[in-house]
Amino acid sequence: MSSGIDNISEWFKGRPIWLQAAAHKLLLTQELSAEDIEELLSLCKNEASGNHETKNLSFNLSMLDKPKARSIHLDSIGNIVDINALAPKKPLEFGDSNLSVIYGFTGSGKSGYIRILKHACGAKHIGDLLPNVFLGDRKDQQCTICYKNNGDPKKIIVWKVTSGFIEELKTIDIYDATCGLLYVTDENSVTYEPYELTLFSELINICDNIISPKLEQEIKNLPSKLPDFPLKISSDTVRKWYGNLSHETPDDEIVEYCSWTDENQQELDKLSKRLAEESPLEMAKYLRVKKTQVDSFIDQLKIHYKSLSELNCKKIFELKQDALTKREAADTAATDDLKLALLDGVGSGPWRLLWEKAREYSEEEAYKDKEFPYLEKDARCVLCQQEISSEAKTRLESFENYIKGKLQREATDAENLLDKRLSSIAELPSVEELRTKFSASDISDEKLQGKIIALFSSLRERKFKLKSISNLSEMPYLPKGIELSWMKIPVEKAAELEKDAKRYEKDAESNNRNELEVEKDSFEARKWLHEQEQAIKEEIARLEKVDLLENAKKLARTNALTVKKDTLAEELITPEYKSRFNQELDNLSANNIGVDLVKTRSKKGKVLHRLKLKGVERFNPSEILSTGEFRIISIAAFLADVTGKEHASPFIFDDPISSIDHNYEEAVIKRLVKLSEKRQVIIFTHRLSMLGLLQDEAKNAGIKPSISYIKQESWGAGEPGETPLSAMRPNRFLNLLIRERLERAKKLFNEEGTEAYYDAAKSICSDIRILIERIIETTLLAEVVLRYRREIQTKNRLVNLARIKKSDCDYLDELMSKYSRFEHSQSMELPPKLLLPDELSEDLTKLKSWHEEFLEREIVGD
Repeated sequence: MSSGIDNISEWFKGRPIWLQAAAHKLLLTQELSAEDIEELLSLCKNEASGNHETKNLSFNLSMLDKPKARSIHLDSIGNIVDINALAPKKPLEFGDSNLSVIYGFTGSGKSGYIRILKHACGAKHIGDLLPNVFLGDRKDQQCTICYKNNGDPKKIIVWKVTSGFIEELKTIDIYDATCGLLYVTDENSVTYEPYELTLFSELINICDNIISPKLEQEIKNLPSKLPDFPLKISSDTVRKWYGNLSHETPDDEIVEYCSWTDENQQELDKLSKRLAEESPLEMAKYLRVKKTQVDSFIDQLKIHYKSLSELNCKKIFELKQDALTKREAADTAATDDLKLALLDGVGSGPWRLLWEKAREYSEEEAYKDKEFPYLEKDARCVLCQQEISSEAKTRLESFENYIKGKLQREATDAENLLDKRLSSIAELPSVEELRTKFSASDISDEKLQGKIIALFSSLRERKFKLKSISNLSEMPYLPKGIELSWMKIPVEKAAELEKDAKRYEKDAESNNRNELEVEKDSFEARKWLHEQEQAIKEEIARLEKVDLLENAKKLARTNALTVKKDTLAEELITPEYKSRFNQELDNLSANNIGVDLVKTRSKKGKVLHRLKLKGVERFNPSEILSTGEFRIISIAAFLADVTGKEHASPFIFDDPISSIDHNYEEAVIKRLVKLSEKRQVIIFTHRLSMLGLLQDEAKNAGIKPSISYIKQESWGAGEPGETPLSAMRPNRFLNLLIRERLERAKKLFNEEGTEAYYDAAKSICSDIRILIERIIETTLLAEVVLRYRREIQTKNRLVNLARIKKSDCDYLDELMSKYSRFEHSQSMELPPKLLLPDELSEDLTKLKSWHEEFLEREIVGD
């Protein structure tokens, strides 16, 4: 085992945990179940999130089982539907022999069968498998393929073109012109792989074709639902932030960019109004009027609240108590002064009012500049205007003393002060008047309106109660303080109106529309972000999941596996591959062609090689080699590649000896027959020379090949049929005529008579003439000259002519004359005599004996 494989356990310690687990499972079980795959997928994702446990796993490639070689044997292809021009009624049988030759002329369907096999076996560069383009109706392209796997009972697969290749036939190798071109002109990786590299291939496959696709599918199952940023919004800052959302976007940024308040909305509304306003200066004036009305309303609120506040009501109650107390004291002191009163109620309020009015009339009208009451001799009562008696004078003086007493004055002053304080409480507006003020002050908040209405309701009740109750504790409840939170709203409203008025004044003074547009756009961008806040949070959560999956995909990268496998593959593959190539050159008698197989590079664990001219870097082999050399080199490269595999799978060749001379042709034939000793070899050809050579070489090797002939019929190509006589070897030709054709003719002669026998006999006579021609070409002249071959071949053949005797020539010449009569026109008066069965049998038996004797005849030396 190589040094690279010896330290594999240490190398794996540096790999991701999930990959170590996958390798360990493969070493133990050789195959992963669906449950194993799901477990590895979960482990990979956990490792990507940092949530995993480190395990100590051991790795020893000796735990790997060397794969058991599989043996495939193709049996037949049939029931072909709409594939090229193929439409055989019978299946094409490949026979039980390891060597099968399918012979057919141009257009017989050979290429169609090759194309089917390339697709069904998963060959490289398969091209398209077209339907019969000359037929209008399309059908599902399919055929039936029969084969045996490891000697198991025959499998019958109804294969559809759309289903891809058949897994069990993947090991079959096919050589055709396209394949040969690739082996000479392109880089190629070997199709076999040492079993020691199986673990790496399986791990690369798991990464590339299972885990990574599953992770990618999970990512695809997490599509972004984030709306596109509106084109009408041009805020670059917001657009850039929105476009750069990632799994790392912090929460505070979301709060910063997505926050939106009522104040923000008001600002946006104002900006929209400012931009829509045609006369900013008039709007400023209007706003100032509104502000004045709001200020006035605020002042009224404060005045009404203050006039009926706890403090003011307390003072009123104090004045009320003071006036009451002083009045009681004055009334007590005035008892003596009023004792001369003759009527009730003297000293009461109405009486005092009358007294004061009398004083006013006396001092201003009746007795100007005279102190009231005027009591001189000429004095009269200012009310009844009678003379004042001495008793009346005394009574009036007593009443004045009552009025002008100190206590009386204090009581009066206290009562006047109370009246003044009560009269200072302004008339409270009704609910209707309040609503009018709301409208004028642009106070639209219904809650605020309700609170103000409730306040005035309390104020009205308090004002009413002031005169009727004597204890402050009996007063209705009043909210505490004019600085209540809701009272701030109209104040802020006034300030805002002032601020807006100044903005409109500024708008009137300068052309700042662009500045306003930018500000408005910024607000609209923030508002839009606010509306998408939930979508943004969901997107960031999605991106976090995607990031985890992407990190998991990184853990499933195959770079390290590929590099390691490349190193091991170079140690295990390249020397063996080059050795096999050189051996194949020798097998094909082509080791004189100056080419080398060299390693070029490695890719995904595959070591790539290509053919190069020895000592020449500038030119490629395809530019220098002849057509024949090109073909023989490509066959050598193909065989060097595919013979390295463990599996005993079929080799399929499509006209492998095209364009090569007889030396290479014989070498290729020998190599193909040699290959068939261990594996099935199927050869498609249109060349009779190859068919003959294959039959001869197979006979020498003790192999009985399966020969199939395909042809084109009126219903389509690829129809299997009898091998044409011109393609048969003479001994088989003789046996066919004697054992089958002649026997059928005898039966017709004996049972149906001469007339029925005539056509069969005439056909046999014609075929005997063809047989004699084949014997002269292949046996007498040892195939030195063949009608279907341009060149004359003498090597190892010319010596066979020494067997020929004059008697041989006379015998064959006599037979040619006898049986040529049925091939040429004859006189009506002298028609050819029909040969009877016994005579035909005698001639054929004699010819067979001569043929066998000639082939065994010794060659006499000089």
